[in-house]
Amino acid sequence: MTKYHYTYKITFPGFPWYYYGVHTDNGKPYFGSPCTHKWIWDFYDCEVQILEWFETREEAVSLERRLILPFLNEANCLNERCGKAVSIETCKRAGNISGQKHKKLKTGVCGRTPEEMSEHGKRSAESRRKNKVNWWDPELQRELGKKGAAVTHSQRWQNTHPNFEPYVSTPGGLSHWQRKRGIDTSLRIRIV
Repeated sequence: MTKYHYTYKITFPGFPWYYYGVHTDNGKPYFGSPCTHKWIWDFYDCEVQILEWFETREEAVSLERRLILPFLNEANCLNERCGKAVSIETCKRAGNISGQKHKKLKTGVCGRTPEEMSEHGKRSAESRRKNKVNWWDPELQRELGKKGAAVTHSQRWQNTHPNFEPYVSTPGGLSHWQRKRGIDTSLRIRIV
């Protein structure tokens, strides 16, 4: 049996949201795999429109990329990623980058296209070769790990939520303590 692949668009009647995806036809309906915006799928009815059928999945993915990348960070686009490019909202939720970088870069650091990521990787590799640094060297990895751990564990942060005690801990320890109590993890100050 020949499998056919298609690129689809999901819309929500009465709302401006949309979502693009690729699926291999197996006789079962498919409505995407959202993470950040899953609540929209849970609360609203959606319509699936098949845009184009393909014989290979690569062709379908290619069309999906062309459709998503220009709109990845648009408010109405519900796609969280496209290949290696990740939306700003997903990055913010993961805590990977600050809002200042998003204002400076229209796509944000995580919103880089795979081509940009590849170019960045090539420049990094060239820099390592020039400086004679072997990133995969176990000794270097151990040394870098020790330095990073020492810096992180030497920091002390304090909870600033007005309804809770001024709890002090390492960055990770304070985040865990705050999440456990339902406190916004941005309510903190560094004290050491």
